[in-house]
Amino acid sequence: GGMRPGPGRWGVGREDRGVAGGEAVFGGESPVEIGSVNAAGVTTIAARCEPFTREQFAGTTPAYWLTNVTELPELLDGR
Repeated sequence: GGMRPGPGRWGVGREDRGVAGGEAVFGGESPVEIGSVNAAGVTTIAARCEPFTREQFAGTTPAYWLTNVTELPELLDGR
């Protein structure tokens, strides 16, 4: 059981690169990805994408929502 991929994977990757959790950003399109990355302390961006609905992300609390990838540059500039 448990989340796949596990949160440890995301923490190790950013630590290996000397990036603090608050500096790292991950964009994903599945509730499992967002939940796992949140658990690693990384800021998450959920991208609205089929087959997942916003309701399926309930409980994962991404920091940001994108409805279109063209919104990403402006979002990152504002961080």
